[in-house]
Amino acid sequence: SYIYGNLYDGIMIADRSIATLKNNTIRKNALFGLSVGNNTTVNCEGNNISYNVDSNITVNSSEAVLNMTNNNIVNGSKKNNGINVTGLATLNIKGNNNSISGNAHHGISVTSKDVKLNLTGKDNTLKDNKGAGVYVEKSQNIKLTGKTTIKNNKTSGIIIYVAKVTAKNLTIKDNKEYGVAVREKGNLTITKCTITSNKAYGINVVDKGTNAKIENNTIMYNNDAGINVDKKAKVSSIYKNELKKN
Repeated sequence: SYIYGNLYDGIMIADRSIATLKNNTIRKNALFGLSVGNNTTVNCEGNNISYNVDSNITVNSSEAVLNMTNNNIVNGSKKNNGINVTGLATLNIKGNNNSISGNAHHGISVTSKDVKLNLTGKDNTLKDNKGAGVYVEKSQNIKLTGKTTIKNNKTSGIIIYVAKVTAKNLTIKDNKEYGVAVREKGNLTITKCTITSNKAYGINVVDKGTNAKIENNTIMYNNDAGINVDKKAKVSSIYKNELKKN
């Protein structure tokens, strides 16, 4: 189906629904391309959800769940995020070859303590967003553990505020600020990632109450230090990392 130019959302699904969206093009709608509401589960495969005015996708209510499987494109939001996740919502990206790129703010934005984000598939890409590739605030349930590339975002690859994030098997490169920024009581465990060619620090850990565990990563060719920790922050472990030519 081709869903285009509506005055509100392209598709809104809510109120205890279960739906599968496959091979749709959802473009240039005046609010969201796809809105997932309360007590609803939506499965997405092969959709192109792009160039909508607000966030291309919002998952924003109690028990709302979006499962992204394979080959979805979320591109070019005009004013906001590629995917916005708030409330008691869950975003699962367990499939492969999904692309979230060129959005006006962050690629994925999480701004609630009860949100769950599981990015566990392979060959997914978050790139060219005007904010961060992934922005996380408040949530304690963030797992970025698939073979995903986060690159060329206009701020940092990943930004963490007052949140707990586990990152593994990621490639984080060519971002315009930091590879990973951990701030204001953020908590990061990062292992087996490649963090390269970012414009500032590879990993930046700052502010009181912030903590990081950094193990078995390759951190190289960043324009400033590979790892920066300010005096107010804490790092519980820096172990078996390869740091070169930062």
